[in-house]
Amino acid sequence: MFVGATASAIAAAATVLAMRVVPSGEDELEPIRRIGRAYLDQVPEESSRTELTSVLGLGGTVISVESVFDRVDAIAEEFARRETVVLDGWTLSLTEARAAALLYLTT
Repeated sequence: MFVGATASAIAAAATVLAMRVVPSGEDELEPIRRIGRAYLDQVPEESSRTELTSVLGLGGTVISVESVFDRVDAIAEEFARRETVVLDGWTLSLTEARAAALLYLTT
């Protein structure tokens, strides 16, 4: 199990990698939307903006979807607790997967 700063560093690196591995000429957010769509296929009960903002703890707050990916500590804790899903070949924390799903629904 990963703990402390190591888990945070791994989670941060994974998030940065997921946000940056984009084929040339492709919409930068398309890979993340694809992951979001895959999450909603696996968890259809979370397929509304209202449900996703609730489980992400946004409570109707207006923030950029991308800022959810900045929750490095929460993401690291989810990895440590093995609260992950595999989507489109990526192992993501629930926060990352839900943020990708919210991005898919909103753009």
